[in-house]
Order: sequence, then C-alpha cells, then structure tokens
Amino acid sequence: MVSEKVMDYLREVYHHHLRGREYVTPRNLEVSMNVSRPTALEALRRLEKMGFGTYAHGRGFSLNSRGWDFVHERWRAHHAMATVFMQYFGLDPESACREASALEPHASTALIDAMCRTLELPDDEGIQHKGECGRWCL
Repeated sequence: MVSEKVMDYLREVYHHHLRGREYVTPRNLEVSMNVSRPTALEALRRLEKMGFGTYAHGRGFSLNSRGWDFVHERWRAHHAMATVFMQYFGLDPESACREASALEPHASTALIDAMCRTLELPDDEGIQHKGECGRWCL
C-alpha cells in the first residue's frame, strides 16, 4: 500500500499522461498541485525510487508499465467503489467520488474483483477513465 500523498502524485502524473504529456516535469506539478518545484521534484524522484517510472533530468518523469498497471488498478477500485456508493447508498456522483478517493487506497484487489463481478463491471479494458462525477477522477 502506498501513502495518500504518494497516491496524490501518482494520480496527477497519470492525469498529465492522459492529457498527452509523455514526461511530467516538476513545473507541471508545481502548477497543477500548487506545490513548490523542489517538493514536486522530490516527489517525482520518490516515485522513481518506488519503481513506478523514471525521472530524466531535463525531461521529467514518465510512468513505466508497473506505474501504469498500479494506477489502472487503483482507478478500477475507485470506479467500483463509487458505483456501489451511488447504486446502493444513493450518494450523488461528487460524494461517491470523494468517498471512493478516501477509501480506495485501502481496498484489496480481491475485494475490488468481487465488487466488479457483483456489479458486472467490465475489466480494465472496458472502463473509461472519466469518472461518474464527470472529472478525471481516481
């Protein structure tokens, strides 16, 4: 399990990649996350150290296959949980997204697999990355 802070940075890097950026720079994160450039650089280097991608000075950070797989699995968890919260508990999309964001880092793959089977959600291949709340949530 990764910390919530690390997950925040992974989400943001993922969102930049979905918008077509091959490399995410400390400046990109400085602007999008409202953090200092040294803080963003430290976070990107930490992601590299954790094995989620590579950081190249002058280019930025790029997710590797392990990073992509990890983020996709977390997105799948988020989507499954948000769907449960809306369908079974009547939460509006924004609230369901917020609750799923808080809980998904703690959900096991087995739990998410069971939720997806019960809800008849498609595997990762069929999931769109835009969440029920209409944002690129994760």
